[in-house]
Amino acid sequence: MQFTYCTCRCTFFYEQHHPESANGAKQPRKQRSFWGTVATVELMDIVFSVDSILTALAIDNNPVIVLLGGCIGILAMRFVAQVMIGLIARVPELLYMAYVLIAVIAVKLFLSLPQIDIEVPNVLFSVFVLAAFVITILWHNHTQRRQQQTKD
Repeated sequence: MQFTYCTCRCTFFYEQHHPESANGAKQPRKQRSFWGTVATVELMDIVFSVDSILTALAIDNNPVIVLLGGCIGILAMRFVAQVMIGLIARVPELLYMAYVLIAVIAVKLFLSLPQIDIEVPNVLFSVFVLAAFVITILWHNHTQRRQQQTKD
């Protein structure tokens, strides 16, 4: 029963990202507005910048350090987002790996609560992230080779 549920959920998400393969006919995609996308990206930048600035204020009251930290945070986020968009365009499986890593980070944070007080070593977590990245790249290469073989 659980396997069938997971299969149905995975099929649903696959069909959301690949609508043409769901029923054989290519469905028209909803056009996204350029300015709507720009507004969304800017809003996310502002939200994360406010979070970073509040954290910096908790650590240091020097406004110069706080402003520099906010500016560097915005620039770093834009750079990393651009790199990740390029990587996801080449390796779409990275999107699913990101969801898995977010779940693992949530579990790691949950375990570090004072009531539970289980500390996951940073080295172990870093090795897990690196292994997830490598496995995702290998899986992508495997599926690409398999798709080429079926075309030939």
